[in-house]
Amino acid sequence: MPSLFDQIIDTLAQLRAARRHAHPDRPRSLTRVEALEDNLNRLLDRVPRTVEAPAHPTRGGWR
Repeated sequence: MPSLFDQIIDTLAQLRAARRHAHPDRPRSLTRVEALEDNLNRLLDRVPRTVEAPAHPTRGGWR
């Protein structure tokens, strides 16, 4: 099974292609874009948020 980040990259590639080929007069193409956006949001919700970015060294964060 691909890693979470591989799935995110793959979904982004699919979304980019779907947006490139979407046409307002073709509702199925817009539905595909919306489905990929929903899938990407679900994947991004699974990304751990526990890692904090380190403070900048010139602003007193690193000593």
